[in-house]
Amino acid sequence: MTRMRQQGLTLLELLITLVILAILISVAIPGFSNLRQRDQVHTSALDFYSAIQLARSYAISHNRRVTMMRTGHWHNGWLIYEDSNNNGKHDNTEPVLWVNHGLGRVQVKSNKFVAKYISFIGSGEARMHSSHSEGAFQAGTFHFCHPDLSSMAFQLTLSKGGRVNMQKITENPCQSN
Repeated sequence: MTRMRQQGLTLLELLITLVILAILISVAIPGFSNLRQRDQVHTSALDFYSAIQLARSYAISHNRRVTMMRTGHWHNGWLIYEDSNNNGKHDNTEPVLWVNHGLGRVQVKSNKFVAKYISFIGSGEARMHSSHSEGAFQAGTFHFCHPDLSSMAFQLTLSKGGRVNMQKITENPCQSN
């Protein structure tokens, strides 16, 4: 009589395997959460950068003033529109070019010069709204950060010529407030 060998796992072997797997998952989840938050900050900064480029490109190609205006706060979203009457407000007759509905938990901190809007004239320069002229040049800085990250943020700097520069920074402005 030949005996058949049993194949498979015993209950004890299965339980030990599940315990090891649970330990590995519990170690990996916090690292994944941190990675996800960093990715959200980077993606949000890139979206904002792209929106600025869209507004500037449209202003140049159509030789018109285009404004990118926040909705509430910058992290709540923004509206890009053709500001044909140069008043800095979106009127129903002015075409909307793009709408962003917010950045989730990512926060945006800006200085006072770009706190409410960015506006480009037909030459591509960023200019403040003015009813008398094209307005004074506009330049400023934005910081994109996540309140749960101890370090790492992105800084976007708008130059007076209308160009924007993006760089990664180690100080998190969300942690200082």
